[in-house]
Amino acid sequence: MNSVRNEILRIKNYDISIGELQMMLRDGDFDLVPSFKEGLKWNIREKSKYVESALLQLPLNNILFEEDNVGKFIIVDGADRISALIDYMADTYELSNLPILSKLEGKAYSDLEYSDQLRLKRTVLSCDIISNDSNQLLKCEYLKRINLSNPSFLPQQARNFAFPKSHSLIKNEMENLIHHFNYSIIERSHGSRRHISINRAEQFFLCMILIQVIYYNGYIFNNTYLGNALDQLCYEIENKKVDVDVSFLFDNIQKVMDYLGFDSINLVYRSFSSMSKYKKNEISMNDFLCLFYEVSHGLKVNTLKFNFFNEDIRMSKLSWYI
Repeated sequence: MNSVRNEILRIKNYDISIGELQMMLRDGDFDLVPSFKEGLKWNIREKSKYVESALLQLPLNNILFEEDNVGKFIIVDGADRISALIDYMADTYELSNLPILSKLEGKAYSDLEYSDQLRLKRTVLSCDIISNDSNQLLKCEYLKRINLSNPSFLPQQARNFAFPKSHSLIKNEMENLIHHFNYSIIERSHGSRRHISINRAEQFFLCMILIQVIYYNGYIFNNTYLGNALDQLCYEIENKKVDVDVSFLFDNIQKVMDYLGFDSINLVYRSFSSMSKYKKNEISMNDFLCLFYEVSHGLKVNTLKFNFFNEDIRMSKLSWYI
């Protein structure tokens, strides 16, 4: 990651009350669900426990924002936490499944005693604000590292945050792909959370662009891991150092479909050891990417053993097959 040498991540810290954040949201001074995030995920029980934590005045985790070029705050990490408090103060739900403050069970914000309402409104959150002009690769790496223990977080979400132009291009070209080919991504194999499915689909498309770059440039990021190679690729797309060759992608997608004998294709996340275990016209994203790599490079098919969704795999492993 040569682009981060002698760089720092510029972060300021502010203590902001929930009442102040409520006013900022009302005035449009911060974005609760920016385009790189795929919606809020907490249910009523999770929201209620967070409100209970605030009422008990327990320490609350830092909220992470980025400040854009006009001073608006964009939430990067902590949207569900802020939403839990702000939504409750707007009387959109009632507290439930409280393990400690059971006397507040079933109460909306307007049902609370005035002292409890004030306690919530004056709850202070420690907010880290990333400067907009910080290095993009460092922003990406920072978001990945603070989510190491978050099972629902995918690294592609960090790339979508740090490289918004790259993210927009990927989304647009994915739409073109859907219109050009009769293909779909089966969400049942991704669990119930739709945002995970969307992030995996975006990584799938990004990996095809990575294969295009390897084909044209003849290098495989030998001294790095797949995750860092994808970060670097997004950085280069963001800064217009790499162009997406749509004809290369479409031609080789068609070659894979011809090899499989599919008129339409359903992509799933889970891989099977045998094609016979897939349903009709179904194949895993990773198996498809391996075939895509093989047909684009003129290699013998069904020989590549590489996991394009393992961010910690060495890119040098691909050179074994060339």
